[in-house]
Amino acid sequence: FFSSHTMKVFKDILDEDEPDLGTDSFEVIEPALFPNVLSFEAKQVRVDCDDNIITDEDYTDMDDEGKALCKQTFDFARASQLIPAELKSANTYVKLMKKYIKNLLGKVYTEKGPKKKAFREAATAAFNEGGLVHYIKENFDEFEFYHVDELFGALSGEGMLVLLQWVDGTK
Repeated sequence: FFSSHTMKVFKDILDEDEPDLGTDSFEVIEPALFPNVLSFEAKQVRVDCDDNIITDEDYTDMDDEGKALCKQTFDFARASQLIPAELKSANTYVKLMKKYIKNLLGKVYTEKGPKKKAFREAATAAFNEGGLVHYIKENFDEFEFYHVDELFGALSGEGMLVLLQWVDGTK
């Protein structure tokens, strides 16, 4: 007996290549922390220069040269081949989000109607107090930002940034 499961893949619809940003192989946190935002549980992992996960035991057994070739990352980011994006400040993040929303309105939500109206309302709410963008601005130092490898549009508001926040020692 076997059961089938269709994996959900979450993509960046603004980027013409629609790169993968994540999958439901990671547990979706319910209830949603913010409207229209999916949150996943991610754990920190150590990887070697070939991106293989290294256990704590194996790391302890490595010589200093091997340890120097290792880095810390997050399983969620690693699984989707996301790479860190350095944002200098909370204001930089807010500016990028404004550009991203503007680009979505111009390239994805091009026709007037209920979908565009709902998107505008949700985007406005995200920037207001209690919204996601406002929350990130107020807690900027708790976040790390990622984008799809080799696609740098996220750094100019032309692609989605993926955010990881420290919560009780995990992202």
